[in-house]
Amino acid sequence: LARVLLEPAHYTRWGEIPEGRERYFGLPIFSPWDGRMVVAYVRSAIRKAQLMLDVPQLRPEQEEAMDLLDSLAADPKIRLMMEFKPGDVQLLCNHWILHSRTGYVDWPEPQRRRHLLRLWLACNDGPSLPPVFTSSYQGATGGGRPDGIRVSGVPFSAPLEPV
Repeated sequence: LARVLLEPAHYTRWGEIPEGRERYFGLPIFSPWDGRMVVAYVRSAIRKAQLMLDVPQLRPEQEEAMDLLDSLAADPKIRLMMEFKPGDVQLLCNHWILHSRTGYVDWPEPQRRRHLLRLWLACNDGPSLPPVFTSSYQGATGGGRPDGIRVSGVPFSAPLEPV
């Protein structure tokens, strides 16, 4: 099943469609590259892409491989649960660490509500990534790094204070 995860899976862009890009893109879940294993996996985006008529349908062995990956990621023996407290910072590389967020109930008072700032860094001296990460997935910065998600008409926003 590991070999199956080296094949492209198709992900929806959900409404975050950069100018000149399709509504979906293909990207392997695992990509061996430069002595490392690069990972890109968002099962919900793959499932939603399957609802699009022009997206290649997953084969049963692809579903089986992703089911196994999901079960491994949920295994309490190998996963790490973290609870963020005010002021906590977490730095990780999306392409080496499988991660997700659990649901939460926010406070009704605005001054007590959660304020999560998510920042994607594209350092010029960052680790190399397979070309598919900039050709199919996100596009590239001037330095050739993944460019994140840029949507026409949507300004970048990183408010330090909750709104």
